[in-house]
Parts: sequence; structure tokens; C-alpha cells
Amino acid sequence: MLQKISLFFFILLSGLKSFAQLDPIPIGTWRSHFDYTKGKSLAKVGNKIYCAAENGLFIFDITENEATILNTDDGFYELNISQLAFHEVSKTLVIAYNSGAIDLVKFDSNYEITDFTNLLSIKNSKTILDSKITNDIAFNTNIAFLSTDFGIVQIDLNKKEIKEIDLNLNIDGTKAKINSTVIVGEKIYAVNEKYLLEAKLNSNLQNFNEWEDTNLPLGFGNQSSKLIQNNGSKYCLVTNDGLYKFEGKKFQKLVNISEEAKAIVSNENNIQIGLKNRMLNFEIATSKITFTNDLALKNPQKIIVDGTKLWVADNVNGLLSNTSGSFQKFNPKNSPGLITTRNDSIVKDQLGIIYTKLSRGNGLQISNEQGKMKSFSTIPLNPADNRFTSNTVNSIAVDKNNTVFVALNGGIIAINSDERLLEAQSLIGFITSPSINNVRVLANEIVLSIAVDGGNRKWVGTSTALYLFNEDLSEIISKFTNVNSPLPSNTINFLNIEPVSGELYVYTINGIVSYRTNATESVDFQANNVLVFPNPVNPEFDGQVGISGLVTNAFVKITDIAGRLVFSTRANGGTATWNLATKNGQRAESGIYYIFSSNEFGKEKFVTKLAVIK
Repeated sequence: MLQKISLFFFILLSGLKSFAQLDPIPIGTWRSHFDYTKGKSLAKVGNKIYCAAENGLFIFDITENEATILNTDDGFYELNISQLAFHEVSKTLVIAYNSGAIDLVKFDSNYEITDFTNLLSIKNSKTILDSKITNDIAFNTNIAFLSTDFGIVQIDLNKKEIKEIDLNLNIDGTKAKINSTVIVGEKIYAVNEKYLLEAKLNSNLQNFNEWEDTNLPLGFGNQSSKLIQNNGSKYCLVTNDGLYKFEGKKFQKLVNISEEAKAIVSNENNIQIGLKNRMLNFEIATSKITFTNDLALKNPQKIIVDGTKLWVADNVNGLLSNTSGSFQKFNPKNSPGLITTRNDSIVKDQLGIIYTKLSRGNGLQISNEQGKMKSFSTIPLNPADNRFTSNTVNSIAVDKNNTVFVALNGGIIAINSDERLLEAQSLIGFITSPSINNVRVLANEIVLSIAVDGGNRKWVGTSTALYLFNEDLSEIISKFTNVNSPLPSNTINFLNIEPVSGELYVYTINGIVSYRTNATESVDFQANNVLVFPNPVNPEFDGQVGISGLVTNAFVKITDIAGRLVFSTRANGGTATWNLATKNGQRAESGIYYIFSSNEFGKEKFVTKLAVIK
């Protein structure tokens, strides 16, 4: 039946202009533009490889030979991953984030995700204040042991909770960064930059007196020693030193390694070590050493064994595997984003006045095209006095009312464009301070970027969040952080809006994401520019329908095929949106809907159709 309905709508829509080639993302959704070549960690889950890059996550489906980018919209708490590992028995993928947050992703027997559990107590801890990065993950029965910069975290995978946190594990009871742990028999071993420690697994691991130094005969001082075990034998990889086998306090150096080595894995007969630009294979039974030299291998961070083949997270070339002989890349194909030179350092208003941000601490320069110039090293934050000032300008934007907004270390000011600025001794008398309930907007915040969208609203990036304000900054419409969005960082360095699509590109210290806003630049003549998407609307779609390419702040009405009004709105700049709710609050029924738009004078009229399949 559904197939017949879809065919019916296809026939009805065949006369409409197709804009599918534009491929816009839905309004209110995000997409990432990360560099997935900086691989950090990986795990094999069924026939899929989960790979964590420097600031993103993707999966490679071995069967389908396809890479797919994952996002927080897919259920993952964050994107800045330090380590991940899969526990086959409990079918749990453990993901540790740089912030200290932990995801436990549960899979069924077919390796389909069934549940997400977010563990946030470490992220929100008031006692663990330094780095919360995880360096390695090991398993013993149903317990995951996370080696972190502050100690060892034990997670019960069956109960989906943190069992205990072991801190201050140095032999003198001081803080210890743990690089790696391994459990063999009834003992646990932990290595940091100074010691190789051992303790009985059933002892009180929170008491540093239960841990014993094995006197590893090494000149440590490195940050990436790793432990593995093979058939009950224990091995320690020390970068820029070598591979050791140890039992009790007896150590045997198996391989000299005089270069950086971070990745190590073993199967039944071999130990594989990732070196710079190559792979070292140590054959356990014969002590034979061979090297795999491959142009794709640059800086392996983690290796997993898949039968007779290897998968590698490489910090230069991303996800690699030798499944077809030589190592090849298996990264997602992704746009790098709208990479542009910053356009908020020098701006010109409608009077031809030019505003230039000077170097940090030197304020603002104002000039005209005739070469007249005035510099203000001190910028008042209040319109009437100089008691509160700033001297660092981070971003400048001119809005559609010819008001100049300046983002500062200390908030935002609005400058009223006036040629007398070039003669003024101070900005007092030329500025206003946007406020909400008589409180200055973002007072004392480091405001790093500001951009104006097609609806003349202001997008503002600070060192702590991304904001959307109304036209005069008297209202916060939205606030985004890495908790409620896929932002890879809360420090927003730069904002850039693509005017035709309204897509906002957000440049953070950890990479670029974009957000499809519900505002675009308007047009003078809308008939040949209007885009309705998605069209048709499929049953699974639960977002907003976008209508873009409209004249400025167009009036939009939507009716059913009988002419009954179901929705009306006004565009933000050149875009209007419909959440598919009718006047009675119900989702629109299946059918053809007419969209009418015009400007405020009732001119520039336009009519198009939209198909909804419920």
C-alpha cells in the first residue's frame, strides 16, 4: 500500500521544480567537518570497526565496505574520545572521553546497539580536578579497568556502573598517571612513567600500600609504556627503549627499540608493535624479529588483530588495514567544511566606515576610504562612562540596521554608525550595551566571535558556549554546548554563515561543525529561488520543513488541498519553517499541501506544493 501511495505523490510532484541536487541538511541539524585522518583508538564490534579520530568517531562496515560518520545525535555523549575498547562477553563498547565522561554502549547478539549508559561522575567530580584522560582499557571477567591520568577506574559492565576509583597509586602515595594495566591470574599490574607496580587483584587497590614496585630496570621518564599478556606471560613496551618480558622482579629485554612506540598487540604466536613508519613483529617462540615497511604507516596509536590481518588507528592516515595485502586507508569521505579566511577582522558599514580589530590589547581602529583614521585603545563597556573597559577586540560584525557589534574580552558593545567617530576622542556617546533585564549581555565573558544571520539575529561564540540572540541581543533564543550538541569544544573561535543555505559553520579549538539555521539571506525576486525541503516528507522525518529563497521576512501560509489554512508564519530573513503541526497541534495528514508566500505589501507572490506521507 505504501508503495502505491509513494508512487501517487511522485506523479503529483513530477511537475515541481527539483532541488535535490542542492542536498541541504534539515533545519536544526548538525554535521561535522572533522579531520578523520588523526586516528587515536579503535575497536572491532562484529563486522564493524569503530575508530576514534582526534575529534570525531566513525565506523567502517567491513561487509559493506563503507565508512559512516557518527555523531552525538546517534546517542554518543561526546566526540572527543581518548580510548575505546570492546568487551565481547558482555557485548559492551567502552568509550572514554577526554572530559572524563564514559559511555557504555550495549549490543545484542547481532551487534546492533540496544542501549547507551552515560557515566558522568568522573566528568563532574569536584575532587578529580586535573586531566581525566584515559590512556588504556583492559578487561577481566565483567570488569573494565581504565588506566587514566589520575589512577585506575573499575567499571562493572553487568551493573553498568563505576565499581571503584583507585587514586594516588605511586609507592609513596602520591598521584600517579597510569599508562596501562594488565591482569594475569590473581594479580594486576600497572605501569606509569616511573614504576611498574603489582598488587593482588582481591586486595584493597585504593590503598597504595597494597601495591609493590617491581623495580623495572629501565630509565623511565616516558609517558607511553604499555602492558600486554600472552598465554599468561607478561610484557612491557617502553617507548624509546624496548620490549621486556617479566616475571616477579626478573626482566628480560627481548627487543631494543630506539624510537617512539605507542601501539602493541599480541595474538597466539606474535607480538606486533607500531613504530614510526613501520610495524615490528616479534615471533614469541623463536624471538625472530621482522619489519613491515609500508608507506601508509606513519604513526600507529592502537592496533587490533582480526584473524590474520591487522587494523590500525594511525595518527596521520586514520584507519588502516592490510586486509588486501598492503595497508590501505578506510576513512570516511567528508567535506572539510567552509574553510575561509576570517571575515570578522575588518568590516565596512553602509556609510563606508571601516572597522579593524587591532592586535590583542590594542583595541579598535576606525577609518574611511579617504584614509582618515582613528584608534581607540580603550573601549568602554557601558554607554555612559569609562569605569568598565576592554582593550581586546576579537570579532566585528555589521547587521542589517547598520549597527556594528564588537565582541570583546568583557562582553559585547554595539556602535551606532556615525561619521563623527573619526573625530571623536572616546566611544562614549556612540555605543550601547546590549542587556537582558538590565544586566549587560555576557558581562565579563570572553566573547570570541559574532555573526549576523539572514533574519538579523546574532550568533555569538564565547569561551564557554555558542549563543543565538534575537536582533538587539535582548533575548537568548538558544544556547549550545558540548552537552546538548555535537560541538567538539565549548570554545568557539570563529563563526561563518553561508548566506544561501543559512548553514552556520562553527570553528572550535577541536575542529569544525555546522548547524543548519532557520534563517537565510532574502532575495529580491523569489519565484525562481524558493526551495522546499525535504519534499516529499517521509513518515520517519520528525524535523522542520524548510522553505528558503523567500523575500525579506515574507508572510507564509500553508493550506491543505481543499484550501483550509493549516499553518502560517513569517520568514527569518529568507527562510520560513514548519514543524508539520497543524492548527490543532496534530501532525499533518498525508496529502498535498500548498505553500503561499508574499512580501509585506502583498507582492512578490509565490505558490508551490509540498507532499506529506504520514
